[in-house]
Amino acid sequence: MGIRVESGGFLTTVQDEGRYLGMASGFSTAGSMDQNAAMRANILVGNSKEAAVLEYAIIGPTLIFTSPNVIAFGGGLVTPKLNGSLIPNFILAVERGDRLEIGQLRAGRYGYMAINGGVQVAPVLKSRSTSVLSHVGGFHGRRLESGDYLQTILPDCWPKPLPNHQDQWALTMKNSVQSAKQPVVIHITPGPQADWFSKETCATFVQNDYVVGQSSNRMGIRLKGDSIDTGELPEMLSEATVMGGIQVPRGGQPIILLADRQTTGGYPVIGVVVPKDLSMLVQLVPGQLLRFEWQSLRTSQQAEKASPWQMQPQISFTHRRVAAQIERLFKAGE
Repeated sequence: MGIRVESGGFLTTVQDEGRYLGMASGFSTAGSMDQNAAMRANILVGNSKEAAVLEYAIIGPTLIFTSPNVIAFGGGLVTPKLNGSLIPNFILAVERGDRLEIGQLRAGRYGYMAINGGVQVAPVLKSRSTSVLSHVGGFHGRRLESGDYLQTILPDCWPKPLPNHQDQWALTMKNSVQSAKQPVVIHITPGPQADWFSKETCATFVQNDYVVGQSSNRMGIRLKGDSIDTGELPEMLSEATVMGGIQVPRGGQPIILLADRQTTGGYPVIGVVVPKDLSMLVQLVPGQLLRFEWQSLRTSQQAEKASPWQMQPQISFTHRRVAAQIERLFKAGE
């Protein structure tokens, strides 16, 4: 029972919430870049939010299912095909032998496919996330390639059809990319070294527009724009890094740290992206404009409580033992 990889796409890996227990030992946290989108997809198929999913960047994989199951998509907007036909919903049942072609992302940078029961790979430090740079976790510590086989388990529940269901985050991303000429506003709280910079520098920092650089990846987003003055900044010892931390290296061009960041860094952090905006941030593609806006820590915390990383889709699940169609699918998969 599982998934056979026909094509791995551009960069497809197994990810979950991340390997935070390994940071003290120097292991990158890894994990889904867009935690919100991955969690949404997991909820749609009845998983806990910690379940491992497939994350794909720019171009998704082509997969063959060797047993029936339930899958859902989240994150960047795609137009997947099942057995050559476009999929009208973002959640569906698959049968043994079905061929899924996810294809190129039409909006956003990272997409997710969740499967009921989660992707079954061996956990490392209590996480199934892939750290490609460290060759740790996931499927043999690397991106998926043609011929790979991922283990899955039989689902305990089956979703009823959801006509015209759409992933609201995907629609938001579509609209965002269509209006990409306008800077995307990313809210930030003051970083641990924010007071190292002058008031004028901090004010200018949020007045300028920055461009997402071509060399941006899972480690971080390199920004291009007016350089920040670092001439008067003191040397600093390395300290722990956080997701969304905005480092300012000597060259003055900011770098936003992401999932595959190093565990420690030696550049001052002028700001930290608020959790609520991380999903929007990681989905920005090279060439898009962004602008920062200061936000107090208290306001950030209140906004997070008001808009938790949680969705409550109106999905009805039916136990497989009482559904004739589901029984047929399972017998076909044996």
